[in-house]
Amino acid sequence: MILQTPVKNPATKFSLEPLDLMLSLGSCFADNFADNYRKLKLGVWGNPFGNIFNVVSLYDVLSQTQTPYTTDFQLKRDEHYFDYRYHTEIKGLSADSLRDKIETTNVSFVSYLKVSKCIIITLGTSWVYSLKTTNKIVANCHKQNASLFSKILLDENTQADYLQKTIALLRKLNPKLQIILTLSPVRHIKDGLPENAVSKAILRLICHRAEQEHDFVHYFPAYEILLDELRDYRFYAEDLIHPSKTAIEYILNRFEEVYFSPAFRENVKKRVEIHTSLQHRPLNPQSKAHLLFLEKLEEEINAIGWIK
Repeated sequence: MILQTPVKNPATKFSLEPLDLMLSLGSCFADNFADNYRKLKLGVWGNPFGNIFNVVSLYDVLSQTQTPYTTDFQLKRDEHYFDYRYHTEIKGLSADSLRDKIETTNVSFVSYLKVSKCIIITLGTSWVYSLKTTNKIVANCHKQNASLFSKILLDENTQADYLQKTIALLRKLNPKLQIILTLSPVRHIKDGLPENAVSKAILRLICHRAEQEHDFVHYFPAYEILLDELRDYRFYAEDLIHPSKTAIEYILNRFEEVYFSPAFRENVKKRVEIHTSLQHRPLNPQSKAHLLFLEKLEEEINAIGWIK
């Protein structure tokens, strides 16, 4: 008896190998992706600019890597300086230190992007907030008074335009880059469930349009896998909104089926085994058996290119 409605794996024209570098940008699911593979010591960098939930802010931070940093959108709160274009984790104790942090991150990001095989972009919402004094869409309100902002639902054409500009910028910096689009499987219930459905529908449309227009753009159905295939609250965290650890692992396994070469999937299996072994805490660290175990583990680590 089949107890699921399976989501078919998308076809793809490229595959990733163990030494390929990957980038992950967007909502918190981008963090899930990066955290999982970083613990396995693979070449992945997730959300260097912090979580970004909308495509306008995504384009803003990427375009900032190509221009001198300006302090126009800085604010001070709780003895720290923030920038409306970035997540709250991007902060400094002074305006200068924030500028230096962002400029350093920009340089590192561009350098990493130019040698990456692919970038995974996870879009979160079509609902955005704009600062009333500038009409500028912000990536984060930084706990400022709600009266300072206007809430807007971005339409399909506006978002499609920003996504195309984002794609063009990424490919300009790395003409061989493969771009994987996906939707965050997290519902934004603060907007309301009907409003969230509209938001996700628009995002799905712009992803479809981009995939149809570029052979280097691909869509991975993380959102559909959670909502349709894992259609049960046991696959959700305690808040009943975010995917559980089991669901994240399931979705990432499906990602590997689609984009990882057979050799890479075997490599990942070995890395999982090594990661598990490294968590082992022996009763006697100096025992002969444990020293032999460590020696064998070191050989396995060196054999797969584990980054220490």
